[in-house]
Order: sequence, then structure tokens, then C-alpha cells
Amino acid sequence: MSIDAGEMSGKPWVIAMLQERFVSQIAAMAAR
Repeated sequence: MSIDAGEMSGKPWVIAMLQERFVSQIAAMAAR
């Protein structure tokens, strides 16, 4: 199961989901 650039560009919601999780994690650490 490989993820190439074409597949990633075809699924912007995956990137948005990962980005949202990453940002929320950073925010949680910064809030402490």
C-alpha cells in the first residue's frame, strides 16, 4: 500500500485530517 503524489492530491481531506490532528496536538502542548 504505497501513497504517491497522485493519490495524495486526489485526497485533500486526508491531508486536512492529519493537519488538523497535528495542529490540535501542538495547541494542547502549548496550552500547558
